[in-house]
Amino acid sequence: MRKIFYALAALGLGVVNLAKGEGLITNGGFESGDGEGTDDWNSTLGSPPARTDAEAHSGKYSMRSTLKNDGPVPSEGHLGQSVVSGVAGGKTYDLTFWAKQTDHGVSYVQEYAIEWYDDNGARLLGKGLTRFRGGNDKWAKVSAEGIPAPVGATGVRLVFRFVTGAVAGGSGEVFIDDVALVASDGSAPVAVQLSEVKLPVSVKKPAPKKITQAKPAKPVKPAAALGQAGANPDASDPTWAGVTAVLKQGVAKADRDSLQKCMRDLGTLRRKWRQSPAISEASELVVLYLFTKSKPEQFTPSAVRWLSRYPKSEWARDVMVDTVYLQIDQALYRDAGKLIGEFLGRFPGDAEVPKFKILQNHVKKFAEATEKNRLK
Repeated sequence: MRKIFYALAALGLGVVNLAKGEGLITNGGFESGDGEGTDDWNSTLGSPPARTDAEAHSGKYSMRSTLKNDGPVPSEGHLGQSVVSGVAGGKTYDLTFWAKQTDHGVSYVQEYAIEWYDDNGARLLGKGLTRFRGGNDKWAKVSAEGIPAPVGATGVRLVFRFVTGAVAGGSGEVFIDDVALVASDGSAPVAVQLSEVKLPVSVKKPAPKKITQAKPAKPVKPAAALGQAGANPDASDPTWAGVTAVLKQGVAKADRDSLQKCMRDLGTLRRKWRQSPAISEASELVVLYLFTKSKPEQFTPSAVRWLSRYPKSEWARDVMVDTVYLQIDQALYRDAGKLIGEFLGRFPGDAEVPKFKILQNHVKKFAEATEKNRLK
Protein backbone atom coordinates (compact mmCIF):
# COMPACT_ATOMS: atom_id res chain seq x y z
CA MET A 1 0.00 0.00 0.00
CA ARG A 2 1.01 3.64 -0.13
CA LYS A 3 3.87 3.53 2.37
CA ILE A 4 5.22 6.99 1.68
CA PHE A 5 1.82 8.57 2.24
CA TYR A 6 1.29 6.63 5.46
CA ALA A 7 4.60 8.06 6.66
CA LEU A 8 3.59 11.59 5.65
CA ALA A 9 0.21 11.17 7.32
CA ALA A 10 1.90 10.01 10.51
CA LEU A 11 3.85 13.26 10.59
CA GLY A 12 0.69 15.24 9.89
CA LEU A 13 1.90 16.44 6.50
CA GLY A 14 -1.58 17.25 5.19
CA VAL A 15 -2.54 13.96 3.52
CA VAL A 16 -5.93 13.72 1.82
CA ASN A 17 -7.72 11.22 -0.37
CA LEU A 18 -9.40 11.98 -3.68
CA ALA A 19 -9.16 15.74 -4.02
CA LYS A 20 -12.23 17.88 -4.53
CA GLY A 21 -12.75 21.55 -5.22
CA GLU A 22 -9.45 23.01 -6.45
CA GLY A 23 -8.66 20.05 -8.74
CA LEU A 24 -6.20 17.88 -6.83
CA ILE A 25 -5.90 20.30 -3.92
CA THR A 26 -8.35 20.43 -1.03
CA ASN A 27 -8.97 23.64 0.96
CA GLY A 28 -6.74 25.68 -1.34
CA GLY A 29 -8.27 28.87 0.02
CA PHE A 30 -7.58 27.87 3.65
CA GLU A 31 -11.13 28.74 4.65
CA SER A 32 -11.55 25.50 6.58
CA GLY A 33 -9.55 25.30 9.79
CA ASP A 34 -9.30 26.14 13.45
CA GLY A 35 -7.45 29.30 14.48
CA GLU A 36 -3.93 29.26 13.03
CA GLY A 37 -4.32 25.63 11.92
CA THR A 38 -5.80 24.79 8.54
CA ASP A 39 -7.52 21.56 7.53
CA ASP A 40 -5.91 19.22 4.98
CA TRP A 41 -2.57 21.09 5.07
CA ASN A 42 0.21 20.98 7.60
CA SER A 43 2.83 23.51 8.65
CA THR A 44 6.14 22.12 9.83
CA LEU A 45 9.72 22.91 10.90
CA GLY A 46 10.88 25.57 13.32
CA SER A 47 8.91 28.54 11.95
CA PRO A 48 5.75 27.03 10.45
CA PRO A 49 3.33 29.12 8.35
CA ALA A 50 0.05 29.96 10.06
CA ARG A 51 -3.53 30.56 8.93
CA THR A 52 -4.56 34.21 9.24
CA ASP A 53 -7.42 36.58 8.52
CA ALA A 54 -5.07 39.59 8.27
CA GLU A 55 -4.94 39.23 4.47
CA ALA A 56 -6.87 37.22 1.88
CA HIS A 57 -7.02 37.17 -1.91
CA SER A 58 -10.53 35.74 -1.70
CA GLY A 59 -12.69 34.64 1.18
CA LYS A 60 -11.52 35.47 4.69
CA TYR A 61 -8.30 33.51 5.24
CA SER A 62 -4.85 32.89 3.78
CA MET A 63 -1.60 31.30 4.97
CA ARG A 64 1.15 33.55 6.26
CA SER A 65 4.85 32.70 6.50
CA THR A 66 6.90 35.06 8.66
CA LEU A 67 10.62 34.42 9.20
CA LYS A 68 13.09 36.51 11.17
CA ASN A 69 16.52 35.28 12.21
CA ASP A 70 17.62 35.34 15.82
CA GLY A 71 21.15 36.60 15.19
CA PRO A 72 22.75 34.46 12.47
CA VAL A 73 20.57 31.41 13.19
CA PRO A 74 18.55 30.54 10.04
CA SER A 75 14.79 30.07 10.02
CA GLU A 76 12.68 27.68 7.96
CA GLY A 77 9.05 26.70 7.53
CA HIS A 78 7.17 24.30 5.24
CA LEU A 79 3.55 24.12 4.11
CA GLY A 80 2.50 20.90 2.42
CA GLN A 81 -0.40 18.78 1.23
CA SER A 82 -0.20 15.22 -0.10
CA VAL A 83 -2.97 13.65 -2.16
CA VAL A 84 -3.07 9.86 -2.05
CA SER A 85 -5.16 9.37 -5.20
CA GLY A 86 -6.83 11.13 -8.10
CA VAL A 87 -3.82 11.76 -10.36
CA ALA A 88 -3.99 10.52 -13.96
CA GLY A 89 -0.50 9.49 -14.98
CA GLY A 90 0.55 10.75 -18.41
CA LYS A 91 -1.50 13.96 -18.18
CA THR A 92 -0.20 17.46 -17.55
CA TYR A 93 -1.30 19.68 -14.68
CA ASP A 94 -1.37 23.42 -14.02
CA LEU A 95 -0.41 24.87 -10.65
CA THR A 96 -1.71 28.31 -9.68
CA PHE A 97 -1.73 30.28 -6.46
CA TRP A 98 -1.73 33.89 -5.32
CA ALA A 99 1.05 35.46 -3.25
CA LYS A 100 1.45 38.81 -1.51
CA GLN A 101 5.03 39.74 -0.57
CA THR A 102 5.43 42.01 2.45
CA ASP A 103 9.12 41.31 3.19
CA HIS A 104 11.94 39.78 1.13
CA GLY A 105 15.07 40.40 3.19
CA VAL A 106 18.68 39.36 2.86
CA SER A 107 19.28 35.63 2.20
CA TYR A 108 15.53 34.87 2.11
CA VAL A 109 14.27 32.19 -0.29
CA GLN A 110 10.74 30.91 -0.95
CA GLU A 111 10.05 27.94 -3.22
CA TYR A 112 7.47 25.35 -4.20
CA ALA A 113 7.89 21.78 -5.40
CA ILE A 114 5.67 19.01 -6.78
CA GLU A 115 6.40 15.34 -6.11
CA TRP A 116 4.53 12.51 -7.86
CA TYR A 117 4.02 9.02 -6.40
CA ASP A 118 2.80 5.72 -7.80
CA ASP A 119 0.26 3.40 -6.19
CA ASN A 120 2.97 1.70 -4.10
CA GLY A 121 4.19 4.99 -2.66
CA ALA A 122 7.35 5.09 -4.80
CA ARG A 123 8.46 8.61 -5.65
CA LEU A 124 8.54 9.50 -9.35
CA LEU A 125 10.18 12.33 -11.26
CA GLY A 126 8.56 15.64 -10.35
CA LYS A 127 9.07 19.39 -10.48
CA GLY A 128 11.94 20.30 -8.15
CA LEU A 129 12.14 23.33 -5.89
CA THR A 130 11.24 26.42 -7.89
CA ARG A 131 11.61 29.93 -6.55
CA PHE A 132 8.76 32.40 -6.71
CA ARG A 133 7.97 35.90 -5.52
CA GLY A 134 4.67 37.53 -4.68
CA GLY A 135 3.55 41.00 -5.61
CA ASN A 136 5.14 43.79 -3.57
CA ASP A 137 2.46 44.56 -0.98
CA LYS A 138 -0.18 43.37 -3.45
CA TRP A 139 -1.56 40.04 -4.60
CA ALA A 140 0.03 38.51 -7.70
CA LYS A 141 -0.80 35.25 -9.44
CA VAL A 142 1.92 32.60 -9.71
CA SER A 143 1.43 29.97 -12.43
CA ALA A 144 3.26 26.87 -13.64
CA GLU A 145 1.49 25.26 -16.58
CA GLY A 146 1.93 21.92 -18.29
CA ILE A 147 3.59 20.05 -15.42
CA PRO A 148 3.73 16.41 -16.58
CA ALA A 149 2.56 13.63 -14.28
CA PRO A 150 4.67 10.54 -15.08
CA VAL A 151 2.94 7.42 -16.38
CA GLY A 152 1.92 5.36 -13.35
CA ALA A 153 1.49 8.36 -11.04
CA THR A 154 -1.58 8.20 -8.79
CA GLY A 155 -0.66 10.62 -5.98
CA VAL A 156 1.04 13.97 -5.59
CA ARG A 157 2.59 16.15 -2.92
CA LEU A 158 2.76 19.93 -3.13
CA VAL A 159 5.12 21.67 -0.73
CA PHE A 160 6.00 25.32 -0.11
CA ARG A 161 9.39 26.02 1.50
CA PHE A 162 10.35 29.28 3.19
CA VAL A 163 13.93 29.70 4.48
CA THR A 164 16.54 32.27 5.46
CA GLY A 165 20.31 31.86 5.36
CA ALA A 166 22.65 31.86 8.35
CA VAL A 167 23.08 35.65 8.42
CA ALA A 168 22.10 38.28 10.94
CA GLY A 169 18.98 40.15 9.89
CA GLY A 170 17.64 37.45 7.60
CA SER A 171 13.89 37.82 7.18
CA GLY A 172 10.94 37.29 4.88
CA GLU A 173 7.14 37.39 4.90
CA VAL A 174 4.58 36.28 2.34
CA PHE A 175 0.86 35.46 2.23
CA ILE A 176 -0.38 32.50 0.12
CA ASP A 177 -3.98 31.96 -1.01
CA ASP A 178 -6.19 30.18 -3.55
CA VAL A 179 -3.89 27.27 -4.36
CA ALA A 180 -5.04 24.97 -7.17
CA LEU A 181 -3.52 22.05 -9.08
CA VAL A 182 -5.78 21.06 -11.98
CA ALA A 183 -5.50 18.92 -15.09
CA SER A 184 -4.50 21.03 -18.08
CA ASP A 185 -7.40 19.61 -20.08
CA GLY A 186 -9.88 20.54 -17.35
CA SER A 187 -10.81 16.96 -16.49
CA ALA A 188 -11.78 16.00 -12.94
CA PRO A 189 -9.51 13.93 -10.66
CA VAL A 190 -9.61 10.18 -11.26
CA ALA A 191 -12.10 8.46 -8.94
CA VAL A 192 -10.63 5.58 -6.92
CA GLN A 193 -11.50 3.70 -3.77
CA LEU A 194 -11.06 5.43 -0.45
CA SER A 195 -7.68 5.12 1.23
CA GLU A 196 -7.06 3.96 4.77
CA VAL A 197 -5.15 7.12 5.65
CA LYS A 198 -6.72 9.09 8.48
CA LEU A 199 -6.73 12.82 7.91
CA PRO A 200 -4.73 14.82 10.45
CA VAL A 201 -7.38 17.50 10.84
CA SER A 202 -7.61 19.96 13.67
CA VAL A 203 -9.15 18.83 16.96
CA LYS A 204 -12.79 19.84 17.10
CA LYS A 205 -15.16 19.95 20.03
CA PRO A 206 -17.30 16.80 20.31
CA ALA A 207 -20.98 17.14 19.53
CA PRO A 208 -23.15 16.98 22.64
CA LYS A 209 -24.56 13.52 23.35
CA LYS A 210 -28.29 12.96 23.46
CA ILE A 211 -29.22 12.09 27.04
CA THR A 212 -32.24 9.97 27.81
CA GLN A 213 -33.58 8.69 31.12
CA ALA A 214 -33.20 5.09 30.01
CA LYS A 215 -29.48 5.40 29.14
CA PRO A 216 -27.59 8.34 30.62
CA ALA A 217 -24.61 9.52 28.61
CA LYS A 218 -21.12 8.99 29.94
CA PRO A 219 -19.34 12.14 31.09
CA VAL A 220 -17.25 13.78 28.39
CA LYS A 221 -13.69 14.82 29.19
CA PRO A 222 -13.22 18.58 28.97
CA ALA A 223 -11.22 19.98 26.07
CA ALA A 224 -8.58 21.18 28.55
CA ALA A 225 -7.37 17.58 28.76
CA LEU A 226 -5.59 18.13 25.44
CA GLY A 227 -2.20 19.80 25.35
CA GLN A 228 -2.32 23.55 24.87
CA ALA A 229 -0.77 25.09 21.75
CA GLY A 230 2.95 25.60 22.20
CA ALA A 231 3.21 23.28 25.23
CA ASN A 232 5.41 20.17 25.34
CA PRO A 233 4.40 16.69 26.52
CA ASP A 234 6.27 15.09 29.42
CA ALA A 235 7.13 11.58 30.61
CA SER A 236 3.60 11.12 31.97
CA ASP A 237 2.38 10.83 28.36
CA PRO A 238 3.02 7.16 27.46
CA THR A 239 3.18 7.87 23.72
CA TRP A 240 5.84 10.55 24.20
CA ALA A 241 7.70 8.30 26.63
CA GLY A 242 7.81 5.57 23.98
CA VAL A 243 9.23 7.95 21.37
CA THR A 244 11.91 9.34 23.65
CA ALA A 245 12.91 5.81 24.70
CA VAL A 246 13.81 5.04 21.07
CA LEU A 247 15.68 8.33 20.70
CA LYS A 248 17.68 7.80 23.89
CA GLN A 249 18.81 4.37 22.70
CA GLY A 250 20.25 6.05 19.60
CA VAL A 251 18.29 6.91 16.49
CA ALA A 252 20.99 5.47 14.23
CA LYS A 253 20.58 2.09 15.95
CA ALA A 254 16.82 2.00 15.44
CA ASP A 255 15.50 -0.06 12.54
CA ARG A 256 13.06 1.21 9.95
CA ASP A 257 10.02 -0.30 11.66
CA SER A 258 10.87 1.43 14.96
CA LEU A 259 11.35 4.76 13.24
CA GLN A 260 8.09 4.43 11.33
CA LYS A 261 6.29 3.68 14.59
CA CYS A 262 7.87 6.82 16.07
CA MET A 263 6.50 8.79 13.12
CA ARG A 264 3.00 7.46 13.69
CA ASP A 265 3.24 8.23 17.41
CA LEU A 266 4.55 11.73 16.72
CA GLY A 267 1.62 12.31 14.37
CA THR A 268 -0.74 11.38 17.21
CA LEU A 269 1.13 13.66 19.60
CA ARG A 270 1.16 16.53 17.11
CA ARG A 271 -2.63 16.53 16.98
CA LYS A 272 -2.83 16.51 20.77
CA TRP A 273 -0.01 18.95 21.52
CA ARG A 274 -0.36 21.52 18.77
CA GLN A 275 2.73 23.59 17.86
CA SER A 276 4.87 21.76 20.42
CA PRO A 277 8.59 22.66 19.90
CA ALA A 278 9.72 19.33 21.36
CA ILE A 279 7.50 17.31 19.00
CA SER A 280 8.64 19.33 15.97
CA GLU A 281 12.27 18.75 16.95
CA ALA A 282 11.78 15.00 17.45
CA SER A 283 9.78 14.70 14.21
CA GLU A 284 12.54 16.29 12.15
CA LEU A 285 15.11 14.07 13.87
CA VAL A 286 13.22 10.88 13.01
CA VAL A 287 12.68 12.06 9.43
CA LEU A 288 16.42 12.80 9.16
CA TYR A 289 17.37 9.22 9.96
CA LEU A 290 14.47 7.42 8.32
CA PHE A 291 14.55 9.04 4.90
CA THR A 292 18.35 9.03 4.60
CA LYS A 293 18.75 5.31 5.31
CA SER A 294 18.45 4.59 1.60
CA LYS A 295 20.32 7.78 0.60
CA PRO A 296 23.23 8.22 3.03
CA GLU A 297 24.76 10.92 0.83
CA GLN A 298 21.91 13.20 1.90
CA PHE A 299 22.47 12.67 5.62
CA THR A 300 25.36 15.11 6.11
CA PRO A 301 23.70 18.25 4.62
CA SER A 302 20.41 17.35 6.30
CA ALA A 303 22.14 16.79 9.65
CA VAL A 304 23.99 20.11 9.40
CA ARG A 305 20.69 21.91 8.80
CA TRP A 306 19.11 20.08 11.73
CA LEU A 307 22.00 21.03 14.02
CA SER A 308 21.75 24.67 12.96
CA ARG A 309 18.06 24.67 13.92
CA TYR A 310 18.49 22.75 17.17
CA PRO A 311 22.03 23.46 18.43
CA LYS A 312 21.02 22.95 22.07
CA SER A 313 19.01 19.78 21.52
CA GLU A 314 19.66 16.85 23.84
CA TRP A 315 20.00 14.74 20.67
CA ALA A 316 22.62 17.04 19.12
CA ARG A 317 25.46 14.93 20.54
CA ASP A 318 24.32 11.77 18.72
CA VAL A 319 23.72 13.63 15.46
CA MET A 320 27.20 15.18 15.62
CA VAL A 321 28.88 11.81 16.23
CA ASP A 322 26.99 10.12 13.40
CA THR A 323 27.75 13.01 11.06
CA VAL A 324 31.49 12.96 11.81
CA TYR A 325 31.86 9.27 11.03
CA LEU A 326 29.81 9.58 7.86
CA GLN A 327 31.82 12.62 6.71
CA ILE A 328 35.00 10.60 7.15
CA ASP A 329 33.50 7.73 5.14
CA GLN A 330 32.60 10.21 2.41
CA ALA A 331 36.13 11.76 2.49
CA LEU A 332 34.76 15.12 3.67
CA TYR A 333 37.78 15.57 5.90
CA ARG A 334 37.71 19.34 6.24
CA ASP A 335 34.06 19.30 7.29
CA ALA A 336 34.69 16.40 9.67
CA GLY A 337 37.60 18.23 11.28
CA LYS A 338 35.48 21.32 11.85
CA LEU A 339 32.67 19.30 13.40
CA ILE A 340 35.10 17.37 15.63
CA GLY A 341 36.42 20.69 16.94
CA GLU A 342 32.89 21.81 17.76
CA PHE A 343 32.19 18.48 19.47
CA LEU A 344 35.33 18.62 21.64
CA GLY A 345 34.49 22.15 22.72
CA ARG A 346 30.93 21.27 23.60
CA PHE A 347 31.38 17.80 25.13
CA PRO A 348 34.86 17.84 26.75
CA GLY A 349 34.08 14.94 29.07
CA ASP A 350 32.34 12.70 26.54
CA ALA A 351 33.41 9.09 26.01
CA GLU A 352 34.11 9.86 22.34
CA VAL A 353 36.73 12.50 23.20
CA PRO A 354 39.82 10.20 23.20
CA LYS A 355 38.89 8.71 19.80
CA PHE A 356 37.94 12.11 18.42
CA LYS A 357 41.25 13.66 19.45
CA ILE A 358 43.08 10.96 17.53
CA LEU A 359 40.70 11.33 14.59
CA GLN A 360 41.19 15.09 14.60
CA ASN A 361 44.91 14.72 13.78
CA HIS A 362 44.30 12.11 11.10
CA VAL A 363 41.49 14.10 9.54
CA LYS A 364 43.68 17.20 9.41
CA LYS A 365 46.41 15.28 7.59
CA PHE A 366 43.91 13.75 5.18
CA ALA A 367 42.42 17.18 4.47
CA GLU A 368 45.87 18.64 3.75
CA ALA A 369 46.78 15.71 1.49
CA THR A 370 43.50 16.00 -0.37
CA GLU A 371 44.05 19.72 -0.92
CA LYS A 372 47.60 19.13 -2.25
CA ASN A 373 46.34 16.52 -4.68
CA ARG A 374 43.62 18.89 -5.84
CA LEU A 375 46.16 21.63 -6.59
CA LYS A 376 48.46 19.36 -8.60
